[in-house]
Amino acid sequence: MYPSYFLTIPLHWRLYLSLVLLCNVQNLSAQIQAPMTKGAVPLEEESKNSSSGKTYAAIVGVSNYMDPGILDLRYAHRDANIFAEFLQDPRGGGLGKDQLKVIVDSNATLAGIQSILNWLITSCQKDDKAIIYFSGHGDVETKSNREKGYLLAHDTPKNNYPLNGLDIDYLNDSIIGRLTRSQVKVVVILDACHSGALAGDRIGGKEATAMELMKRFSSEVKIMSCQPYESSLEHQRWGNGRGLFSYYLLKGLEGEANKDTIREVDLYELESYLQEKVHLASGKAQHPDIFGGKKQESLFPAAVINTTEKNPEVFEEVNKGIINSVLVHLATSEGRNNYQKFIESIENSYLIKPLDNCAYKWYESLYSDSAFYGVRGILNEKMIVALTDPVQQALVSYLNTDPKELELRENADDKYVQLAEYLSKAMEIMGPGDSRYRQTKAKQLYFDGLVLRMKGQQVNSKKLLEKSRSKQDSALALEDKAAYIHNELGLLSLELRDYPKALTHLKKAIEWSPTWAIPYNNLASAIREIYANEDSLASAVGLYQLAIHYKPDFSSAYMNLGNLYKELNQIDSAEFSYCRALELNANYKDYHLYLGLLLTETDTSRFKEAENLYRQSLKIDAGYPEAYFELANLYDHLQEQDSAEINYKQAIKFKTDYSAAYANLAIHYYSHGNLTDAELNMKYAIRADSLNQSAYAGLIFLYQQQWNKISSLLKRSPLTQKEKTELVRNRGLELLEENEHQQALQLFQTYFNLYPTSADAQYLFGLYYHMIGNKPKALEHFTLCFKKIKLSKSSYLMDMIRSEDKLTELLKTTRYKELYKKYFPKANN
Repeated sequence: MYPSYFLTIPLHWRLYLSLVLLCNVQNLSAQIQAPMTKGAVPLEEESKNSSSGKTYAAIVGVSNYMDPGILDLRYAHRDANIFAEFLQDPRGGGLGKDQLKVIVDSNATLAGIQSILNWLITSCQKDDKAIIYFSGHGDVETKSNREKGYLLAHDTPKNNYPLNGLDIDYLNDSIIGRLTRSQVKVVVILDACHSGALAGDRIGGKEATAMELMKRFSSEVKIMSCQPYESSLEHQRWGNGRGLFSYYLLKGLEGEANKDTIREVDLYELESYLQEKVHLASGKAQHPDIFGGKKQESLFPAAVINTTEKNPEVFEEVNKGIINSVLVHLATSEGRNNYQKFIESIENSYLIKPLDNCAYKWYESLYSDSAFYGVRGILNEKMIVALTDPVQQALVSYLNTDPKELELRENADDKYVQLAEYLSKAMEIMGPGDSRYRQTKAKQLYFDGLVLRMKGQQVNSKKLLEKSRSKQDSALALEDKAAYIHNELGLLSLELRDYPKALTHLKKAIEWSPTWAIPYNNLASAIREIYANEDSLASAVGLYQLAIHYKPDFSSAYMNLGNLYKELNQIDSAEFSYCRALELNANYKDYHLYLGLLLTETDTSRFKEAENLYRQSLKIDAGYPEAYFELANLYDHLQEQDSAEINYKQAIKFKTDYSAAYANLAIHYYSHGNLTDAELNMKYAIRADSLNQSAYAGLIFLYQQQWNKISSLLKRSPLTQKEKTELVRNRGLELLEENEHQQALQLFQTYFNLYPTSADAQYLFGLYYHMIGNKPKALEHFTLCFKKIKLSKSSYLMDMIRSEDKLTELLKTTRYKELYKKYFPKANN
């Protein structure tokens, strides 16, 4: 019995390989030559009652789930293995190992399950039979007509099922539908209604999934373990540890269900047997069902009951014998060496790098080697699963808010470039006709977009961010139910200041995965950025608390909540949140920093604690510039001048464009009379950030009475007219408060000389004369100001005037009101 792709080998190779297999892979033929069990139907009699085609089976059992949030089962893996043993026995059809693929637990990843289902499609031909057996969890997260449910793989996360679990739509259309359209008889055996807390519990997710599974998509036969409102039971008392349904399914198929003289168990007999036995054994709590097929039809040859249990074991890879035969009898020494390197590279996770010694290189060498022509399908699947499994693991780690994974994303680690490349290589092998291609493409676009966003944030490139959003939009077009794609689009839109879209996508992420913590956290942060009113901030607090409710160890949510409480001046709550974040992840440097900042800013008696926290963050990362910066600020406050200077310089050493550190170091130098270094570092601050208004203010302060320097500084500055006006206004008011009236007037005159036609200069003069008590002169300048505002339509300047607390008395005068009404008759004063 050979896989379907064996038939594509040239005839002379096929004949040779057939001889090799007959001589060296006896385990393939031994399955059909095994001694008959007493009472079994003779093979010639069996053939009269069977179709002329072959039978292939894909069997999955998942007891152990990678995500601790999914309750493990006890015997699903054992049920799968024992069912596979039955199929290999003459009683179950005597399937050879080339007709059977079994994966359980850690091997039953989403990629692994999709791989063996794809193998069914490539192996089965017209009149063949395909058996799909699944034992594990099934669930759905939302009550949407578009959500049919998911079978959960070993690496499916506890939520975010789209693209991470086996979609029932995918199973129906891409697998069952494709097989039945090829006139393959399909039998689906599902034991996916086990008890255990899952994401969809609050909406009856298991029940909704079971309802969908019961529906026939095409002409397939479906055997269900129980009704949608029931749970599929498992216990030690059935077969030394089995699922109740699986235990009696095999008992029935082995012959116990047989009620007549015909030596086969038909569907009617099997259904009656299962319903009776399981009904009684479960105390009327579980009722299996069979849908589709003709009731007089049998699925397997009948046999006498065999009560001897076999020890279940995970089956070795199908076709291993064929590969070994190729290596021994067809491959050259170079080919054998390449295959060994291929396997070793996969085991060591050297998949696409280094280029001269990676699995993909050896895969390409084997693929082009004529000796391996007949096993290309096996090589393809090995490479695809090896490439896609680590992508899924990284994605699940992120969805579960793994601190290390979140930190890698925050630091734009190169790992994500590699993951995107893995998926690109996998798609090259699959080809567009592969049933997995669409979903793999969606993930590949997601990771491509993720990499572009991280790069765009690093270099502050709007162009890269727009490209990233285009990638995510394309991913969403392929799978618009994927919450993590909506979440990524929400973050991107927030970065691009497209606030309506940011809110829409983050809310969609919550809609499609209502128990996933991350979008609650991100929506709260978005609301904080977009809105500043009290109600919105209270809403953000609630969203952070929901994130923590769904993921109690979500340390980042505690940190963000602490920041918000600090903003709301709820100091005790802020400290509690920071401390909780540290309890959950003491190795995250930012948590130490934020708690230190809180103590520094709110309680001078706890400066020593703050210092220790900054030092602790530096133990975690000796090159953490922000920690050096805050230490320097603390030492400056304590007047420990040498320590302050050293730490400012350390901050700059590890972050050469640290504008705030240059500016604070400049202030430090100024306070000690070192004007030269003060000026130099203020200039460095502006060079590092040309929009640093504090640095410009510092230089204007340093350039007292050096009006030409101030004029040149303002002229070269890329700041807006409004920002320049505010800088000059603020320094002018400081001079007025210091009774330096003449210097204030000269500063405003310098601004006027630079921008003689601007309304802003007249506003500054008006402010000056009002402050020194010359109200007529002030009104004269405001008259000129209003004329220019009306011509230029500078609305920001009117806002500045109305909000200027120094002008409160003037704005109340009748003369001012008349002046305002004259130039702005339609406006409200």
